[in-house]
Amino acid sequence: MATVVLAGGGTAGHVEPALAVARQWKISHPDDHLIFLGTTSGLENTLVPAAHFEVHLIPRVRVSRKPAPSWLKIPIDLIAAIRESKKVISSADVLIGFGGYVSAPAYIAAWLSRTPCVIHEANAKPGWANRLGAVFSQHLAVAHPVESGKFEAALLAGLPLRSDVANAFEQSQADWAGARQAAKVRLGFPADRPLIFVMGGSQGSVAINKVIEASVEIFNQQGVSLLHSVGKLMLCHRPEADINLLPMLKRWLMLIWQLM
Repeated sequence: MATVVLAGGGTAGHVEPALAVARQWKISHPDDHLIFLGTTSGLENTLVPAAHFEVHLIPRVRVSRKPAPSWLKIPIDLIAAIRESKKVISSADVLIGFGGYVSAPAYIAAWLSRTPCVIHEANAKPGWANRLGAVFSQHLAVAHPVESGKFEAALLAGLPLRSDVANAFEQSQADWAGARQAAKVRLGFPADRPLIFVMGGSQGSVAINKVIEASVEIFNQQGVSLLHSVGKLMLCHRPEADINLLPMLKRWLMLIWQLM
């Protein structure tokens, strides 16, 4: 029985590929022990337990994009995160990293404990955590070709998908138009009207939310249905308080708000 540690946190873009790999790994190796690294503030803290996998929490290392006094605390937080990550990784057979702030201390902990490490980069431009990890590991994979740096020679592996997404894609290939109309009906939208899905990532986008909120009437006048994923922390309009929303938009904003 092998122990596999997966690190990828913060947003769904890091967590979902990790979960897809974990699910398939569990199917292929049901006796292996899989454990995720995460923080209390990341989506992995809710998505991973919901998928019935274990999460080991580590301190979050906050790195602002611009120089700030908080940078002085980075070394202290990083050491604490590495120490906590090493408690799990030192006895593991392999670490699989997917980027995000959870991954950086995990990569260093794997290097210190001589634990093999595989890194997957989902973006065309590798993030800072994975670039750091590439210093310690040569086992690299990408979803898209990368034109420079260590990931240029990485294995082109594609993006790990949830099985239901992959199955929906395969089942829809025979009749895309019919599959599209059926999906609209399942979501509660008219099959004969254009449907636009708007999202700013798993956490939402303030700028996008404000534009869409100001444009609802325009979509209404054009006969366009709208599904707006506003993000967990940036709900721009509470559905019950906005009487000008489209009925379908109002219903789905309410649903998304409740699910978040």
